[in-house]
Amino acid sequence: MLDVIELDVDFIVPVREFTDEKRNFVYLQAKPEKETGLYKYEDNWLQKYMNQGLDENHGYFFYEEYGVWKDKLITREEYDDGSAIIDGKPTRVSGAKLRIRYVTPYNIVICGQDNVLNNFRIDEAATKLFDDILLGRKSVEDLIAFVADLPIGIRSHQ
Repeated sequence: MLDVIELDVDFIVPVREFTDEKRNFVYLQAKPEKETGLYKYEDNWLQKYMNQGLDENHGYFFYEEYGVWKDKLITREEYDDGSAIIDGKPTRVSGAKLRIRYVTPYNIVICGQDNVLNNFRIDEAATKLFDDILLGRKSVEDLIAFVADLPIGIRSHQ
């Protein structure tokens, strides 16, 4: 668990080769989780969605949001509403826990707030690089080279 995100970790690469701590990070790649079964998708929908995300540079991944209440899975809508049909009866599900499950491979970096990767100005290039890593076109070494070329001192909220 990483906050509300369930991750089946495939591998982790700690990168501490830079003398400037604002460049060091941890790369994490997760394997896909099984779908919850709460949502129904049309045949081939997921592959179309993934290709669209790739084409539009929104990220090559998909996740399901849902809640867990007393060991029962509920939809995100039921979680938001605070009620669900459980065993055929309307039931208040206050205290349910929110969860996110990636049903496709997924990758992230963990880094400090002032890290060069924590910058919205590089989102487009970083998203493409992350997708290319998932697709086997690039590697973590390419990410390290990308980070090495980033300027220091540009904060994401400026």
